[in-house]
Amino acid sequence: MSGVAFLLGAVAIVLALIVATALLLRWFVRRPTGDDVGDRAELNAVQAQLATLDACHVSYGRPVRGSDALRRQYGYLYVKECADGALSVAVPLDEAQWQRGAAMELQRSARSERWGVFVDKRAVTLQATVNALEVFAPVLVARYPAQLSAQRAALGRVELERNQRENSQQTQQQQNEATWR
Repeated sequence: MSGVAFLLGAVAIVLALIVATALLLRWFVRRPTGDDVGDRAELNAVQAQLATLDACHVSYGRPVRGSDALRRQYGYLYVKECADGALSVAVPLDEAQWQRGAAMELQRSARSERWGVFVDKRAVTLQATVNALEVFAPVLVARYPAQLSAQRAALGRVELERNQRENSQQTQQQQNEATWR
């Protein structure tokens, strides 16, 4: 009998570890939620506009941290590039461009793919999604590439300064070693 209890306990522990691992993976691996409406004919023009962007993820109407899901951030489009380094850029929207009541995520695996447009169909109508994307697409095409370039340049400057500091420290260390010889 004790062997059966031990076996049941071991199975319970293994199952608990599997469930905990699955929950952690879901927490760390961000997958879009909602229904994909990206293949709808109404979005063909938007798909064509956004096809050239060096981006693989765009989100709008994010819940505000530390609050309930009813409070959302409407002032920015959050965009993540496709590259391995995956820089993220917050593209600001003018208040007239805000689309209250629209919340969505756009995602694709590579620049050559169509965008998946994920929305909660119970909360956001297709027409609201189309209207919002018709406003957002020109904004993204106009603003995102410049902001991404500026962020890359800023990171390049930081990297250059770091390399210069390291070279200066190495030179100083070599000079110190030479004086002790």
